[in-house]
Amino acid sequence: MSYRDEEEFLLLSLAYINAKRKKEEGERKPHYIQRRTYLNIEHSLSADKRFKAFWMKLHSLDYNQLLNFMRMTPPQFLNLHDQLKPSLVRSITHRHPISTQERLAIFLRYVSRTHNVVGVSKEFNIGITTVVKAVREVAEVIVRELLSWHIPFPDQASWAQNAADFEALWNYPRAVGCLDGKHFRCSSQSQAKSARYNPPELNNFSGYYSTFLLAICDAHFRFLCFDLVEVAKNVDSTLWSSSPVARMILSDTVPFPIAAPLGEFGMVSYSVLCDGNFPLTKRAMRPFADNELNSSAKLEFNQRFARCPITRHLGRKPRKPQKGHIILYDTPQSFPR
Repeated sequence: MSYRDEEEFLLLSLAYINAKRKKEEGERKPHYIQRRTYLNIEHSLSADKRFKAFWMKLHSLDYNQLLNFMRMTPPQFLNLHDQLKPSLVRSITHRHPISTQERLAIFLRYVSRTHNVVGVSKEFNIGITTVVKAVREVAEVIVRELLSWHIPFPDQASWAQNAADFEALWNYPRAVGCLDGKHFRCSSQSQAKSARYNPPELNNFSGYYSTFLLAICDAHFRFLCFDLVEVAKNVDSTLWSSSPVARMILSDTVPFPIAAPLGEFGMVSYSVLCDGNFPLTKRAMRPFADNELNSSAKLEFNQRFARCPITRHLGRKPRKPQKGHIILYDTPQSFPR
């Protein structure tokens, strides 16, 4: 083969390769068709049914429909959505993404009524995994964006105002808050060998696995601060002593109001009220035990102490109200059992 023949062969080869590449590019689908759709093909028939009940209730003239569905009126829902939307928006890479309003609706429906992933999945006609991811995502955004705004850690002026409210509402002076805790039942993750819920260390005295919530509330039953504790077989006092909130309260880093004279009792410092399960410290006040009630003054102190909020265990009323127990929050059905 001569040099001219080789040159012609190379040119023809390049022309063939170039023509083949252009043909392949012409047959290639547009980028918006190539992208994977959000819904599987078998789910496309039910796409128009997703969130149908939510949108009907949101645009209904009867505000009670959405209020009964997720404990929010439409204006309240839209206001909350406007606050969270910048953190919930993400780039659209699918043809059928779940909107920010729909993800917020999934979260509110889960925490307000059912606490059942399967139930929410059926109500909105979406997958269980989608519900779990949406609930976790919205919860993280709410904590990051709204926690410090709606539950700021009290300063000295706030503690003083709380003490004034306790004296006005409950006739108990020098109290800045009420302390109590609750075990929240959870599933054992022993098969996954989770360090947090590994039996038998995290099995409480009631015989089930739980996470422990410690919280301080004001005279109006509103949260001031709280802490989720990784639970073992410990009493409330042990969990309290290991809590970061306890270390802050019991130390001088938290600016409680300065001790002031209280009638004939002299200088009395401000403290947090708690029940008999917690230790007595300079900043934590508890009632006298039954075997210590040997005087009328101690009995009167316990009676006045018992006038302060009585426990309902974060939404569950006790069979018999017990003196000295503190209420955290009076919202039945707010938490799962």
